[in-house]
Amino acid sequence: MGRTLYYNQIDIDLDPARREKLDQMIPELAGKPNKIELRSHTSVKPLPADSPIHDKLVLTYQRGRNVMMYLIQKGIEPKRIRITSAADYEPPLQTGDEKSEQMDRLDVLLLDAFVNDYVGPRK
Repeated sequence: MGRTLYYNQIDIDLDPARREKLDQMIPELAGKPNKIELRSHTSVKPLPADSPIHDKLVLTYQRGRNVMMYLIQKGIEPKRIRITSAADYEPPLQTGDEKSEQMDRLDVLLLDAFVNDYVGPRK
């Protein structure tokens, strides 16, 4: 499963449309042992000078953290969630579809890896 949340360039908040999209994903995510990756991207354009966040890695991490906290509130186990901040380091998609090529986005991915695959000491 892979779904995408789209953002404006400096936006990190979960607006009602993003919450609704996440709510639609919950039944597909809940009750499974699979890891969930939240992979966040930005465009290659520089952040505006008046942006409250000046580092794209911080921006993408904050988007992922906000989504993670929302999923936890909805009953998804925290140990299943992994945040990946790609910022503008991954090559842009080239699909010919302007919407899917939008770089200011967060991809919610249900992985083939399972929580119990990573069992070890937790301190």
